[in-house]
Amino acid sequence: MSFDIVAGLRDLDTCEDVWDFHYGFAAGWAEPIRESNDVSDAELDAAEEELGVRLPDVVRQGYQLIGRHPDLTSRNGDLYELEDLEYYPADGMLAFRCTHQATAEFMVRLRPW
Repeated sequence: MSFDIVAGLRDLDTCEDVWDFHYGFAAGWAEPIRESNDVSDAELDAAEEELGVRLPDVVRQGYQLIGRHPDLTSRNGDLYELEDLEYYPADGMLAFRCTHQATAEFMVRLRPW
């Protein structure tokens, strides 16, 4: 099965389109996404409790879909494991990914519970 990356990127209008792209990309270019790649709701709830913040739906969905898929989470940087998520309350920012040499972090702004 072939996956056309260019065509797939052209049609990313909704979050659902993005998740469909991930399924197609993984199946065509890496290992298919499996249930074992998921992070459970209970694990995400525990991470939120530990951090004291509610994760945005799209962050939860990303972890639920590919949170443990090494081909999609650790090639040119790492998606943090839930216990490694860092919340910076002074700025309201959550760090969830870093570059492969940890020279930069990817963050999203959150609101406390």
